[in-house]
Amino acid sequence: MYRAVTRQIEVTVEPNFMPERSSDSEQRYFWSYTIVITNEGAETVQLRTRHWIITDATGRTQEVRGEGVVGEQPTLGPG
Repeated sequence: MYRAVTRQIEVTVEPNFMPERSSDSEQRYFWSYTIVITNEGAETVQLRTRHWIITDATGRTQEVRGEGVVGEQPTLGPG
């Protein structure tokens, strides 16, 4: 599990290897990610954009940018 805290917003990421969607012979490896965002501050905040930098085992990186998550911009109350 990976964890980062910025301005009292905690983001944890748990990668999950999916062997049923992967193929060693084709060198294709599929992963899903469970991401939890927690507002540890005293004010309500809104997730407006996202920016993920994903690095694989070979050091190759992929950047993902966009508005909100899954097309939504949720608000997170304190706690």
